[in-house]
Order: sequence, then structure tokens, then C-alpha cells
Amino acid sequence: MAVLSYAENLVLTIVPKIVAFLSAFGSGLIISQILRNKPNIRQFQQQIVLGMSIIDATIAVAWILNNLFIPEWSDQLWPLGNEQTCSAQGFVIQFTISAVLYNATLSVYYLLVVKFNYRDRRLNRWRRRVHILPISFGLATSLTALVRRLYNPADWDCWIAPLSPTVDCERYNICDRGQNAVWFQWAFFYVPFWIAVAFVLVCMAMVILYVRGQERKSNRWKEQAELQIQTRRNKKLRQVCIQSVLYVAAFLVTHTFNTITRALQSAKIDPPSWLIVVSGCFMPIQGLFNCLAYFHPRYRKEKAQTGNRGIVVAWSIVKRTFGCCSCQCRWGANCGKRLRQATATSSGGLRIVMQDDEDDIESLGGDSTADSADRDESQYCLNVRKKGGPTLVKKVWRKLRIKTSKFEEEA
Repeated sequence: MAVLSYAENLVLTIVPKIVAFLSAFGSGLIISQILRNKPNIRQFQQQIVLGMSIIDATIAVAWILNNLFIPEWSDQLWPLGNEQTCSAQGFVIQFTISAVLYNATLSVYYLLVVKFNYRDRRLNRWRRRVHILPISFGLATSLTALVRRLYNPADWDCWIAPLSPTVDCERYNICDRGQNAVWFQWAFFYVPFWIAVAFVLVCMAMVILYVRGQERKSNRWKEQAELQIQTRRNKKLRQVCIQSVLYVAAFLVTHTFNTITRALQSAKIDPPSWLIVVSGCFMPIQGLFNCLAYFHPRYRKEKAQTGNRGIVVAWSIVKRTFGCCSCQCRWGANCGKRLRQATATSSGGLRIVMQDDEDDIESLGGDSTADSADRDESQYCLNVRKKGGPTLVKKVWRKLRIKTSKFEEEA
């Protein structure tokens, strides 16, 4: 077993907490964006991303509080936990496999919508059932490992792992923990993970090949109107393809290093210390990568429309995602301007023209739904400013948490 120096242990203790905080923040952005707009919750794709983000946020919090879970017999710095807290963190970490299955389900969604022309109306019938497999598998494996007492300190956190040979198990009465842990690591996580990876790569390859084929076919269109429709459709297909690839890259980057580490340990080979440190630093980062993939279409569109610097556009998205319309409604003129801008830009969201008819479109991704949320807020503000009725004021205050005093003065 590789022995880490004090400096390496210090990096492995501090850096993952910073990464986990950013990941929790990114997952919170996605959750806020989906939950604050009712149409989002009813969409199949948004349900998948919501489930994945809730798991990522939970994992990130467990990483931020990592030292509170690590038991005293661990080799890590500043352990403050015990046997029970280690088992609790191991349960949460093992449940990460559910996020992997959500990611595989998301790739199926992109394949069905892009290649096979499935509509959200058809898929929405399965929006609640889509959670059954990821959550059931995650709970089953986590509970089985808990009952079999498989959770132990595992280099950078508590997870399924054998006891370290340096631990005096008789002193702590834990000699029965971690038996056959290596086998369960692969059976409960790494084998399902890489099967999901292979499945996702096949789905993404089919999507990419279909998009490229559609682009080649578009060159055969002779009529100008038909060519414009096909070109616009190909552009949206390409954007969806890019977003789906970003989601795949997110969980590949997150889990590749720790898979290599566990494979070397399973083969009785001590992994280099730098690999252990890198693995621990990348483990909690998936929520941040998913946030970048989710808001990528909206970021590109707003940057192209406004011409602002990237950091300004990103800060604007964060403010609108976590905020409400009360700050914009303090000045009545801005509400109307905001509504007109949101209405004008909403048609440019991430949408796909699935047929030649320009009106036959389906919404995909956080871009169009984000514009819908902004448009709903602005519409509420504009209605209150124009009508000023007390019943409407109470309704707006209840839904968007806006102080009624501002509207009573205007009324």
C-alpha cells in the first residue's frame, strides 16, 4: 500500500473540499434552474438531469465534511469520525453509481430524440419511471455493502475497501470489516460503470454519425426555403450533440483516474502517490462539469448576443438562476424591457426542428428552459406593474417571494 507524505496528505485533504464546494454550487445552479420553472419539471430530460444533480450535490457535501466521517484508525489527516460515520459516508459514496446510470439514461434520451424523432410528449409518460433503475440499483448496492460491513477508509474517503494492514483491528473490534471488499468494488461499481460507459459511447457514436449524415444530406437541397430549414435543423442537432458529449466527458474525467488506481490495487500493485492524490481531487468534480454542460448552450447564445466578456455572461446567468424578478421590478421600465428581451430570445433556445415544418419543434437542454423561466418572471412583474390588483400581488408574492410592500405603493 502506497504511503503518502505529509504534503500529499495535506493536498488530498484540502483540494477535494474546494472542488466539492464548486461542484455543490454547480449542482445547486442546475437544481434551482429546474425547480423554479414548472415546465422544466414535466420534461423527461430535465427529470434525468435533476436526479443526477441531486446526487452530485449530496456527494459534494459528503466530501466537504470528509474529515467528520473518517475514523481514527485511518492514515488520513485530522480524522474526526468513527466506525458509524465511516459507514454513513461509504453509503453515500456508493450511491454515486446512480448518477452513472442517470448519465446512461440521458444518452438514451438524446439518441431517441435526435435519431428516432421521439417527442417529449411521448417520453414524458416515463418521466417518473426513469428514476426507478438508478435509485433501486444505488440503494441495493449501498445497503448490501452496509450490511456486510464493507465500508472502510479507502485512500481519500470511506468506501468499499479492505482494512489496511497497519490497523490494529482487535483494538477497535473491526476485524470482520471489509472481507472480499475488492470483489465488491468491481461488482457494485466499476463493472457497472464501464458497462455504462460503453453503452453511452455507442449511443453517442450513433448520434454523431446521424448528425454528420444529416449535414451531408443538407447539401442536396435545392429549394432555398427547404435548405434554410434543414440548415437550421442541423445547427440545433450539432448543439445537442455537443452538449451530450460534454455530459459523457464529465463522468469519464471524474472516474478514469480512480478506476486506474483501484485496478492497480486489485492487482496487488501499489499505485504511485501522485495518482492517488489526483484521483481524490477529481472524485467530487462531476457536479461542476455537469453544470458547465447544462448551461453551455445558454452561455454561448448570450455571449454572442451581448458581446460581453465570458465572466460577465457567466455572472449574469448565475444571478438570474438563483435570483427572482423582484430586483428588476423595482424599476417598472426594466420589467417591460426584460420581458421583450426574454420573449425575443426564447425562440433562439436549444431546439430541434424534427420535421420540415418549422413549427414542429422540441425543446432540449437548459437554454430554452432558462429563457422560459426568465420570461415567466418578467411576465409576473409586468402584470403586477400594470394591474396592481391585491389578489395578483399576493399570488406573485407567494410564488416568487416578492415583498408586497413595493406593489402596494405602486397600486
